[in-house]
Amino acid sequence: MAVVGLQRVDALLNIVRAYLPRQVESTGDFEDWQVVAPALIAIAADLFEGMMGGVPPRGRLRAEVLARSLAEYVISFAWLAAADEDQLRLRLRQFLKDEYLEREKGENKLRDQIGGRAPYRYLFDPATSRPGGPLPSALLDDQNRERLRQLKADSRIPNLPNTFDMAFAADARWMPEIDLVAHNPFALTYFTVFTGPSFMTHPSVTAVAAVTLGAPPNLVVGAPHSLGSSETPYGQALLSFLNMLLIASRTLGWPAEEDVRAAVDPSAA
Repeated sequence: MAVVGLQRVDALLNIVRAYLPRQVESTGDFEDWQVVAPALIAIAADLFEGMMGGVPPRGRLRAEVLARSLAEYVISFAWLAAADEDQLRLRLRQFLKDEYLEREKGENKLRDQIGGRAPYRYLFDPATSRPGGPLPSALLDDQNRERLRQLKADSRIPNLPNTFDMAFAADARWMPEIDLVAHNPFALTYFTVFTGPSFMTHPSVTAVAAVTLGAPPNLVVGAPHSLGSSETPYGQALLSFLNMLLIASRTLGWPAEEDVRAAVDPSAA
């Protein structure tokens, strides 16, 4: 994998390690960009390191699963960072509201779907609708339920857009501004990762085929295919993570953009 040499991987990760973990002043509110931004970068770096740590072909399957998650973190970060100061506050509230809505959906599934179906009914007390076993009947305490009510009642906060729409919105801001984003836009990242490696994220025929070698009637099952001439998902992950760090440099002031570019400059190898 010429594009994804370990020297470049280590260089990008070492740049991040120079800035994270970091201490920030905050009230602890998850609408605080000074908390959310470095947290998203830290998680993306961990995913990037995890997928690059397994030598293909053996590590290829987990790399494809991690590449999809990495792309979601990178695109979400790019979408949030693309906003001006006022718009960023709104987008962070969308980001927060979405989690509360998902927790509410999870609670409803637990209570109404799992709790109401055999053989799970024994986990709940039918007289009180309270759990009689290991499953809780609620995922939100009173304080968080009130926060959910407030967020849902605020008509100024739209629901969070899907990752595809986030990618287009991020490209509208960053493609004209950063040359490397223009060469590898987030919509392309979405298409590449969500129509390829996403098949590996869920049990599928494609996933089975990826660990099946040979030709009928003699097959070998359990050995992942080699990459061949393709560098996906590794190359795409490196370019996505690179774009994330360049955007961080422009919006957060760290890491230094010249350091990020030098880390992947072929002439510096």
